[in-house]
Amino acid sequence: MDNLDVLKELNNTVNIEREKNEKIEINNLNKQQHEEEEEEDDEDYEDDEDELAQNRERMNYLDFDIEEKKNNINIDDEFSDENIDDITNLKPLDSQKYNYLLTLDINFFKIGPKVIKLIINYMKEKLLLEINKYEEDLNKFSHLLNKKKEILMSSDAEAISNYKIVAMTTTGCAKYSTILEDSNFETIIIEEAAEVLESHILATLTKNTKHLILIGDHKQLKPKPYNYEIETKYNFNVSMFERLINNNIPYSSLKYQRRMKKKFAEFVRIIYGETEYQDHSDVLKRPDVLGVEKDMFFITHNKLEGENEGLKSKFNDYEAKYLVKLCKYLLQQGYKTNQITILTFYLGQTLKIKKYLKENLNKDTSKEIRVSSVDNYQGEECDIILLSLVRSNKEYKIGFLKTFNRVCVAFSRARIGLYIIGNIDCIIKGEKIIRDKNINNKNFDSKMLDVWQRIKNKAIEMNIINDKLTLICQNHKNKTIIENEKDFAKCPEGGCQEMCKKRMKCGHVCEKVCHVYDCNKNKCLKPCARINKNCRLRIHLCNKLCWEECEKYGKCEFLMEKILPCGHVQQNVRCCDEPNICEELVNKRLRCGHIQKIKCCEKAKICEVLVDKRLSCGHIQRIKCCENTKNCEVLVYKELECGHVQRIKCCERPKKCKVLVDKKLRCGHIQKNVKCYAEPKPCEELVDKKLGCGHIQKNVKCHESPKS
Repeated sequence: MDNLDVLKELNNTVNIEREKNEKIEINNLNKQQHEEEEEEDDEDYEDDEDELAQNRERMNYLDFDIEEKKNNINIDDEFSDENIDDITNLKPLDSQKYNYLLTLDINFFKIGPKVIKLIINYMKEKLLLEINKYEEDLNKFSHLLNKKKEILMSSDAEAISNYKIVAMTTTGCAKYSTILEDSNFETIIIEEAAEVLESHILATLTKNTKHLILIGDHKQLKPKPYNYEIETKYNFNVSMFERLINNNIPYSSLKYQRRMKKKFAEFVRIIYGETEYQDHSDVLKRPDVLGVEKDMFFITHNKLEGENEGLKSKFNDYEAKYLVKLCKYLLQQGYKTNQITILTFYLGQTLKIKKYLKENLNKDTSKEIRVSSVDNYQGEECDIILLSLVRSNKEYKIGFLKTFNRVCVAFSRARIGLYIIGNIDCIIKGEKIIRDKNINNKNFDSKMLDVWQRIKNKAIEMNIINDKLTLICQNHKNKTIIENEKDFAKCPEGGCQEMCKKRMKCGHVCEKVCHVYDCNKNKCLKPCARINKNCRLRIHLCNKLCWEECEKYGKCEFLMEKILPCGHVQQNVRCCDEPNICEELVNKRLRCGHIQKIKCCEKAKICEVLVDKRLSCGHIQRIKCCENTKNCEVLVYKELECGHVQRIKCCERPKKCKVLVDKKLRCGHIQKNVKCYAEPKPCEELVDKKLGCGHIQKNVKCHESPKS
């Protein structure tokens, strides 16, 4: 079978589920289900949420949001058929289908109980096969484990027998029941007894028990059985503590509360009654909440809720953002993280709030702020409680808010400040719908009749309900109206929008936006006003910023004018530095009398002014003043000894005369074109010469002797 066949078969399985669910939905609409059935559906989800809230660390849901994802095989529809054991119409999974399912991006919270049942059955079969392979080893391990338990039990028994007072949980009592039977503990004290299952209390009783003391508050949270059927049909959610009181067994009640302000207690008295819940004088000394006009306030809105698909839990994005911004504002008033707690009725809302805390506060602070569900906060208290009611929908469903026990817990946790945000009108309408549908229901808790309406009436009477919260600046007493979570930007530092202008210890005025914290915690960025201890003149201020320590930064760097030895002034010289050489341009007179423009620090250079100097020959030569005269290079005519004239430089001696002249030889002949300075060559003239014999020899060169 290839992947396409697997896909088709899974789609067929899901289609069967979808058709059945559509029929169920049509029938439900036609029958107009009785309120008890609606309550049961709601309570199924709520019971799941209670269980998740109590086991949140084990389930690992509080550290991240389970995002809604779509899968590729059309099995993301939610199935409402509760008869998950009826899987005869579904084919069992084989290894190929199972492995294929694991490779897909599926939200297993939404694929329906029947498909999940098939997956569980397949995993059980595989696990049993694995167990059978190692049966002998498992038996040995089980034997060793039992031995270990026996040793630990004997050690615990010895420890318990050595003490007169032993503290343990009801689970611990059941675990050590045999040891407690042998011990002589006559008195048992159970704290928070109204939240403990009756069966758990009975398990703690031994043959030696003579005195059972139950301490608790049956008007707060009830026991939470993990089976909805035994809770509703057999009243397992009624503790022994509450049952004894309901049967008029005598009991003692603590009437005076020392926790909350009187105005907070007025709302708790709606549930407890005027006479059974009184205020001790200590609560009159509780301080006012800083930065907020009123210590208790209901912030109303009409923003709709959402649902975390993975957890099946409600959340309200607007309320989460609002309370995170309010929490940040209260921290800016100087409150510590352990003085503020954010409560909500839904696990999905706690995840939203934690997400926005991380986005708006630094990492360490966001972790220190306590965010909890109401169910997990019974027995605890805090200076300031921020409460998110979450529910806001068009169907007017209010879920957990219809249980007076939870309302009692939520309204009785704060000491000095209580701020509640929610759609109070939606909750009151939902309360009225539940009351009208259960008016003849004997099992309906009449204590919850119109509780939210009475809470709203009391809030209107005390003028502490509106859609606008008023903040008050501690410094300037200016009021800031917060109409939505974005308006907290009007108080960026926890004050108002004016400048602080407080005088700091350094003497400067704080120029930050109005804030509550001590101005001296800020680093003053103005120039330091103290005399620099390293200044030679002891007159200059420190050149660092005000918050910096002068001694740590050494020399005085104040820029000043300094007079040089030459008399000139040098600008922008550091006080700690010696002045540099003077670079001022000045006119200096040279020995020759000329003026030279040079730097003051420089010695006079050779004079480079061009002047006319008379040479010994009488000519004028133009040269630099500093230079000696050179040879005269003026062209002149000089007469040679021979009488000719030669054009040469004045400084040069005449050269040999090269004028061509006719020279007369000794023989009397004339030699033409001979250089004036050169001796004439031998005469080449042909003449007739007379020999000694008297004969005449013709054509003989004049300078040659005749031949014989």
